[in-house]
Amino acid sequence: MARWCARNGWPVHPLAAGHKTPVANCEPCRQQRHAPADCPCIPAGRWCHGFHAATVSDERIDAWWSAHPGWGVGVSCGPADLVVIDVDAHAAEVPDRSRLLPGIPIGQQVDLTGLATGFDTLALLAALRGRPSPAEDERTLRVRTPSGGMHIWYRNPHP
Repeated sequence: MARWCARNGWPVHPLAAGHKTPVANCEPCRQQRHAPADCPCIPAGRWCHGFHAATVSDERIDAWWSAHPGWGVGVSCGPADLVVIDVDAHAAEVPDRSRLLPGIPIGQQVDLTGLATGFDTLALLAALRGRPSPAEDERTLRVRTPSGGMHIWYRNPHP
């Protein structure tokens, strides 16, 4: 996965095994806080400072993941010029219709019964715009998350 992302020009960095957070910094970086730009770890090929260490280098990727095959893969979306929608699958209390889709009026004629997950909210937004739900669009890169959610990936249309 890391090499596939890098081949697409998307800088990657390691995530802690089983988590959505970057791996911990090395001991010196944890003890002496400093700006990522001032850190000797990144030029030395280490993963300290999360997305600041993201790379497309095959050599660095191979070194990181061969030493730690259980690590997850994070993509640094800003430098990759990506916009990713994180759709949650867990049920949540639905806010008042004036706060559900901020800036998008939802008329009283729209029945919100059954609305519970991010998938439902995304489908509602798509319906209000007269479009199919991005969660169903097979032309778009979609990645299922361990919790049953989905990440929907787009290139930034206005770089």
